[in-house]
Amino acid sequence: MLEEPFDTRLTVASWHLRGRFSIPADNRRVPESSAISSCSLCPDIPAPLSRETRSEGAQMTGRLRSTTESLGYALGMVLLLLALAVPVGAAAEPGHGDLRAATARYQRVEAAIAAGYELGYVNGDGVRIITGCIANPELGAMGYHYFNKELIDDLIVDPLRPEGLVYESLPNGKLRLVSVEWVVPGEFANPPGVTEAPTVLDREMTILVPAVGWYVAHAWIWKRNPSGLFANWNPDVECP
Repeated sequence: MLEEPFDTRLTVASWHLRGRFSIPADNRRVPESSAISSCSLCPDIPAPLSRETRSEGAQMTGRLRSTTESLGYALGMVLLLLALAVPVGAAAEPGHGDLRAATARYQRVEAAIAAGYELGYVNGDGVRIITGCIANPELGAMGYHYFNKELIDDLIVDPLRPEGLVYESLPNGKLRLVSVEWVVPGEFANPPGVTEAPTVLDREMTILVPAVGWYVAHAWIWKRNPSGLFANWNPDVECP
C-alpha cells in the first residue's frame, strides 16, 4: 500500500493550532510568529494591541470600577438612612390580622361581658346612654354597642384593646360581632376628656355625635362593609 505524501503545510498548521512552535518544510525550528505569517491554512490571528489601545482600555476599566464603587457607596448610604429612620426596638402598627386575633374571643357576647364590656355607657351623671341599635336612615347602621367603661375613661388608645364592640342582631335574636370601635371622650364629653383629636392605626379619630362629644373610629373586621373598612356606617347592617 502506498503511503500518503507528507504535507508540510498541514504539519505547520496542526502544530500552530496546538499552541506550540511551527516546523517549516526544511525542518528548521523558527519562531512561531514567522510560521504564522507564512501559514496559509492558519486562522486569522488579530494583531497585538497597541500601547495606546491598552492604555484606553485601562482607563475605561478604571472609570467603570469607579462608577461601580460610587453606586455601591450611594446604595449603602440609602440603606443606612432607612435604618436610622426606624428607631431600634420600635413596634410596628398592628395589622388587621392582629386585631382580629385580639378580639376573636368576643364573638360570643357573653365573653365580652365577662371581660368588662356592657351594653351602653354610664356617663358622668350616672345615666346609661347608647343602649339601642344605632342606625342612620341614609347611610346604614352600626348595631348594638358594648363598651368597656374602664378603657374609655383612661383616655388612652390601644389598637388591640378597642373601647367598644359592635354587634348586629340576627333573625334568631342572637348577636354577632361585626365591628370594633375606639372611643376617647373629647373636651365637651361627660365626663370631659382630651382637647385634641387622637389617632389610631394612623387615622385621626373624629367626633361623630357632638351631643356625646366622643372621638370615635370604627374598623369592620368581622363583617364586610361596602362603604369601607373604616367607615362609621354599614349599609349591610339593619336594626330590628
